[in-house]
Amino acid sequence: MKLHTYLIIILSLLASSCARIVAPTGGEKDERPPKFVGSSPKMNATNFSGKELRLDFDEYIVLDNANTKLIVSPPLKTKPEVTCKLKSVYIKNIDSLQENTTYIFDLTDAIADFTEGNRLNHFSFAFSTGDNIDTMQCKGRVLNAYSLKPEADKYVALYRNADKNYQQSNLPDYITKCDSLGRYYFNNIKQGEYYVLAYNDNNQNFIYDLASESLAFLSEPVVAKQSDDSTLSFDTLYLTLAKDTVQKILESKFLSERELSITMAVPSSKDFSLEFIQPQLNADEYAITKNTSDTCEQIIIYATKDKVFDSVKLLVKDKNDFIDKVDLEYFAKKKNLKSSFRFTGPKSQVAYFDTLALMSEYPIKNNFSAYLHFDEDSLKIDFYPDKQNPKRCVSNYVLLPETKYILHLDTAKAENVFGQTNDSLTCVFSSDSKEDYGKLTIFISGESNSQVIVSLLGSDKKPVGEERICSVGEKLVFEHLPEGTYSLRVIVDENGNGVWDGNNFLQDRQAEKILFYDKKLSIRKAWEFEQEWKIF
Repeated sequence: MKLHTYLIIILSLLASSCARIVAPTGGEKDERPPKFVGSSPKMNATNFSGKELRLDFDEYIVLDNANTKLIVSPPLKTKPEVTCKLKSVYIKNIDSLQENTTYIFDLTDAIADFTEGNRLNHFSFAFSTGDNIDTMQCKGRVLNAYSLKPEADKYVALYRNADKNYQQSNLPDYITKCDSLGRYYFNNIKQGEYYVLAYNDNNQNFIYDLASESLAFLSEPVVAKQSDDSTLSFDTLYLTLAKDTVQKILESKFLSERELSITMAVPSSKDFSLEFIQPQLNADEYAITKNTSDTCEQIIIYATKDKVFDSVKLLVKDKNDFIDKVDLEYFAKKKNLKSSFRFTGPKSQVAYFDTLALMSEYPIKNNFSAYLHFDEDSLKIDFYPDKQNPKRCVSNYVLLPETKYILHLDTAKAENVFGQTNDSLTCVFSSDSKEDYGKLTIFISGESNSQVIVSLLGSDKKPVGEERICSVGEKLVFEHLPEGTYSLRVIVDENGNGVWDGNNFLQDRQAEKILFYDKKLSIRKAWEFEQEWKIF
């Protein structure tokens, strides 16, 4: 091969190398959302009579559930269709526009850039069908009335009409939605006086009209006035979650041929009762336990003596003339109970102030005695079924701190609702020391005699022990606190009924105020800590 041929090959390879495109490395990540650059018609256009909008942005875009997220104010009879292509958004089939009206097309956070997914938050577009366009703006925030945390994705509505019945049956004058931080924004609204509601629209009709829809509202109207920046800041709205107050049976099922579970929508009242039709059981032939939460209640019914549930027909009754029927057939394989059962005793280490208790799988019918040995002493102590939970048998004996115990229960001292008697039980356990715990004294002060409900919260934000009710000016003592970090919560119990009450829309009553102490409280072993909290 000649020399000039080699040179041609080498030059060709070099040229190919120089022409290769290499992806850039490094550099800052693009975190900027798409920028609105133009539209047809123009933003805030007047005398609009078209059927379609085109919104242009500075980069390629994608839509996230835009047809669902689009909110039009005032609402249209038929919702338009939203699509995108390259760098533009198209809103089509705009129909039933009113004359001399400013319309706001709120896309919330439905627009994002194609490459990084950066969202354009709170984007809205406005035009007017008349000669003038409304220019007022307003913003605010929706918080959970109980936790004071932001409420996301709740609808916020503005009404000119003050009548609450009207507001529960008619579309609002303006409507938008909260973002992930509970913030809401209105642009291009008309000057005037507005009533503000926030709610979760379960039936998607843009109206607060269901008892199951959570609600926040302002008791006083907000007056939109021109200001230097045309911005009106609303007060914070405090939303309370809807609670089902209608009693009903949510579920009924067999746990075994001797156990029946009924779940009620609302915790039962003192008027709760059962009437067995099949089998015909008297009150002494069955026993019940209740597991109650804030939202529902599970009632477990045990057939006692020789009865079993081959099939069950019974009437469940509660207050306000509630009555419902349970009709079940038992199809599972039946099991034969043993003649005896075994208690579960205390753990190897117990708190010295705890109640000494034994646990059983089924409710216990009788009181019984056991022997407690400690420090070369021996006592006979009595156990009795807990009224709140008859599966739990408790003793009035007060434990001593820093003491090793041996508990012995003889055979056949206790009998459960199925006629089983207990096996013998021997367990060894120790109580801890008073020095393992700290003590907290809280002084609630202020210029009021209001009743307050005070809760001590652990690091998991859950209440430690029971809530305390007191008046402003009283001291509260929290004892036996494990070492750790705590916080305080106060409910201002305005009506003095001992519980927190949420919003009542028709009675125009706001949720009772909840306050959180702004500092953490550190509790150490063998320490006593005092803190004043001025809440008024």
